[in-house]
Amino acid sequence: MFTVTKIIVAGLLAAVNMHGGTGDPLKVKPIQTMSGGDTKFNMPLVRLIQAQSVWQELWTMHKGAALVEADSDKAPAPIIKAPEVDFEKNQVLVVFGGKMPNVQAYEYVKTYAKDSVAVIQLSQSMVPPSADRPVFHPYVMLVIPKEGVPIDVELDSIAKDGSHFWMRIAGFSAPKEKKTGT
Repeated sequence: MFTVTKIIVAGLLAAVNMHGGTGDPLKVKPIQTMSGGDTKFNMPLVRLIQAQSVWQELWTMHKGAALVEADSDKAPAPIIKAPEVDFEKNQVLVVFGGKMPNVQAYEYVKTYAKDSVAVIQLSQSMVPPSADRPVFHPYVMLVIPKEGVPIDVELDSIAKDGSHFWMRIAGFSAPKEKKTGT
């Protein structure tokens, strides 16, 4: 009986490790946060990055470095190395706001669970309105654990009447389990 229990437990642990994490939506909290108002992305974009190559490409575009074709006559552009992320255990949620007056960045507020979905809430870091209406390109990048659960992203928004509400800006399904064998 003890051997059967060990086999079942080992199987459950292997299943959890296939999609990364324990499946607990409340564990989808930032390990690292990067935010500001100076990205080179000028259009809104929300992505969940799960591979180093995609992360490096996005980081290069975020910093404004040009990607040069390998067969180009031009000298290769300097590579701006992306921050290290362990993509075996983690993923990166990126939110770019595009051109926005008076919003200088996005900030992580909290993660809560709703029907086994990790809901990540973000707020806007505002600057007081002024006559010159400064335009920023707000963003936030959250390194979060892979927990094998769906993720929704909500942004604290303001209605015309001045009231606050949470607007869903993205949703990502749980990663598919890796198939082993043939």
